[in-house]
Amino acid sequence: VSSLTLINAQNGAAVLTITNGMTINLPALGLTQISIRANTSPTTVGSVVFGLDGTTVYKVETAAPYSIYGDTGTSYYAWPVSAGVRTVRATAYTGAGGTGTPGPTLTVSFTLVR
Repeated sequence: VSSLTLINAQNGAAVLTITNGMTINLPALGLTQISIRANTSPTTVGSVVFGLDGTTVYKVETAAPYSIYGDTGTSYYAWPVSAGVRTVRATAYTGAGGTGTPGPTLTVSFTLVR
């Protein structure tokens, strides 16, 4: 996983790359429904496992786009996360369902303002 992107879940548009320590103010960005996409290199991997805060396995995505709350393949489901300090971990695997060889884990902590 090379980076995490904040997604506008209403239209699927990429908003910004999430970096460690940043504050994401959703009202200032005009956003009400969001998701996070893991960007991988190569673009297609076997799966991506997301962790959230203290949860090691929050979501497993086997097909791109690899999003933290799932998608239909063409649109993202809105992630119902509350405001506060959030830590997202994302690890790509060579196999489906979080199996096979893991790549390095990308961990990003940020403050979410609703």
